[in-house]
Amino acid sequence: MALTLSALSVNAQVIKASFGIKGAGVGTMVSTTKDQTFSASVGGGGGAFFGLKLANFLGVQAEAIYAKQTINYNFEDYTDLAVYNGLQTYLLVPAVAQLWLGRSVALEVGIQKAIGKEEALHTQGNIPEEAIGLQDYDSYIAGINFNLGKVGVLDFRYLRGIPGTFSKGEIKDSITHGVQVSLGFRLFSSKKHLFK
Repeated sequence: MALTLSALSVNAQVIKASFGIKGAGVGTMVSTTKDQTFSASVGGGGGAFFGLKLANFLGVQAEAIYAKQTINYNFEDYTDLAVYNGLQTYLLVPAVAQLWLGRSVALEVGIQKAIGKEEALHTQGNIPEEAIGLQDYDSYIAGINFNLGKVGVLDFRYLRGIPGTFSKGEIKDSITHGVQVSLGFRLFSSKKHLFK
């Protein structure tokens, strides 16, 4: 009993830090309370991550991913059918808490900020100027993380938009649903004892 408590105490005093790069594939679907119909968008990007792991079973991770997504939206509630399409650029900033189930698998929950860049889009039909482009929005994250040896990291995440954070011009109360699959590689890792 004493040895077990001692081992837990030692583990609780160890913190591991890691930094790396990752590439991500992104798929998003937008639903709305109005009559607009939104087709799915897909894309991808790359960026960096930084993680901390405490006591071998708790962790936190923050990332910054530069991504581009295709868009092809139809607006059916205007006088003429209106369409715009193109590429939308986002800076995705997820932050998650991790519960490690051993050394190789972790469950993740957190939030993500999607910071959109306004860009010129190909438009067709009667579209109000204020409806063009997508605004920043936030999402809840639930996912699973796999360690691939000491260097590789594989993530599967589901994202659901936080109500009220996605709104642009005439597009009100819209909710996003997304899937992300990413593969990363640790470039640096370090283990430190908090107390000696």
